[in-house]
Amino acid sequence: MDLPIQVLLVLDGYEDHKELPYASTLCGACTDVCPVKIPLHSLLLKHRQKIVETEGKAPISERLMMKAFGFGASTNFVYTGGSKMAVVSIKMLLKNKQSISNGPGLLNE
Repeated sequence: MDLPIQVLLVLDGYEDHKELPYASTLCGACTDVCPVKIPLHSLLLKHRQKIVETEGKAPISERLMMKAFGFGASTNFVYTGGSKMAVVSIKMLLKNKQSISNGPGLLNE
């Protein structure tokens, strides 16, 4: 059984299976290939929404990223400053190259 179907078949609550809706990349491929056209992508989003809204169980990384985005987009001054810092950071990572070959996090692979 594929993962999106497993997530949708969990009927006994989220407590034992709360990580399953987050195991999908939400790329939508499951919806595209479903032979009976079940909107798996939308249903996975609804599962995530229920977990976050009714049980307050957003992953800590998601909460932190949303707070950082909210702060960064809250005022023109902060947004403009962040944009300028991003340009400087990218230039530092490139160092006379055409592409980024290494960097922090996933860029290090």
